[in-house]
Amino acid sequence: MLLKKLQKNFERAYNIAANFVNADSWREIILGRNTTEMINLVARGTAFQFRDGDNVVLTRLEHNSNYVPWYGISTQMAQIGKNIEEG
Repeated sequence: MLLKKLQKNFERAYNIAANFVNADSWREIILGRNTTEMINLVARGTAFQFRDGDNVVLTRLEHNSNYVPWYGISTQMAQIGKNIEEG
């Protein structure tokens, strides 16, 4: 009984979040503890799609928790793009 109630509340919360971001289903979204955790998940999950010569565009305005994962990916690529400040 308790497990069914927990599952119902879990799916309800996911449905609310899915509706908020206009997803077709709660199965299309992922919830995490915080933004930093989710940025790292996206960065690591998509890193294999980058190829040499691709650019990772970052600015000095990025929050450190957003900057670090993408900077890490850019340093693993053979050709690193220039900093905009460099001209």
